[in-house]
Amino acid sequence: TKIVRKFERAHPATFCQSTGVTNRPVVVAQVPSEPVERDLYRELLASLQAPALVGGTLAREKDICRSLLRTVGARMIVLDEVNGMLAGTYRQQRIFLNALRFLANDLRVPLVCAGTDLARQALLTDAQLAER
Repeated sequence: TKIVRKFERAHPATFCQSTGVTNRPVVVAQVPSEPVERDLYRELLASLQAPALVGGTLAREKDICRSLLRTVGARMIVLDEVNGMLAGTYRQQRIFLNALRFLANDLRVPLVCAGTDLARQALLTDAQLAER
């Protein structure tokens, strides 16, 4: 976590007066304690200081998250405590990993995952993520 925070400080957000948008080249979020796709999007939205969505569908939260990440100019997403993903069932882990892969592919940004060695092993169970 210390290394992640240091990296975040080295790449601070900047406010653009002309557009009124805060540019965030590096977006850091903590992985939820359980691998739930909706919670992932909520954590990312919270890290962007977006207001909470009440009663929104998963698809809407996903779309808003993707849109905001594009708007702020995210060039890298850093997820801390990825080992939290291991708290879920195999099915939950697969869905969560698919969501991570989708975000990275859709936004065309690198995804940096930080956590314990167990998290690394869990990520390596996904063939596509293991190659990255």
